[in-house]
Amino acid sequence: NKGHNVLVHDAQLNGDSTMDIVKDFKPEYVGISVSTNHRLQAFQLCREVKDYDPNITTILGGPHCTNTGVDILAKHDYIDFVMKGYCEWRLERLVSDAKYPLISGLVYRDNREIKETVFDGKPDTEDFIVPDYSLLSIEKYRLRTNGLDALPLFTSRGCSSKCVFCAAGYFSRNVAFAPVELVRENIDLILSMGYQAVRIQDDTFGMNRKKAYEIMEYLKEKGMTYSIKSRIELMDRDFLSFLAKTGCYGIK
Repeated sequence: NKGHNVLVHDAQLNGDSTMDIVKDFKPEYVGISVSTNHRLQAFQLCREVKDYDPNITTILGGPHCTNTGVDILAKHDYIDFVMKGYCEWRLERLVSDAKYPLISGLVYRDNREIKETVFDGKPDTEDFIVPDYSLLSIEKYRLRTNGLDALPLFTSRGCSSKCVFCAAGYFSRNVAFAPVELVRENIDLILSMGYQAVRIQDDTFGMNRKKAYEIMEYLKEKGMTYSIKSRIELMDRDFLSFLAKTGCYGIK
């Protein structure tokens, strides 16, 4: 959290009114992850936040915002910033008073002029972190893998494909891989919480075969069941065999 007091609210999971939480927590910043089908609710929430306290800074990110940032700020004066792509470390820089032109993928206002900084679409390795699960009501998320309670695990970010039915390749146009040691640390934390399974949520697991093998071997060593998402062209006999012998339950 880099010294910031953070509250995470999943509006789809929790029944509490988001505005009631804002009024109780009294934040300086409200950040909302926006998908296209929920964009109108996100815009309305920003309006309500500004009506409640104009000094709260509103920030939007997520899949919908990556290609629509300038349009969003032009149409909605109650939204202060839009961030493109994955933005954990860039969000931390923004709330820590970094200079706007030094933050990539940022859409902001300079007086009345809307400006945007360069965004190359590549995830940054600084965005790979071990999640602070204490910020979430983990028990409310019912993921199952092979009959076992599971948590998500990310070993890479981004997608090099441009499938017409999926936003992943447009949200982040390149791929970055998490350090294997960080992935192991995340696996150990998940195990310590009592989980025996993970869902590897990479858009395409196995693009970096060497790192994938190291991660699969570690999952086997820890006795964990797992599932993956990948592409058919990566599924050669050797890879499928390694998946099977290291505890993979499913491929999507």
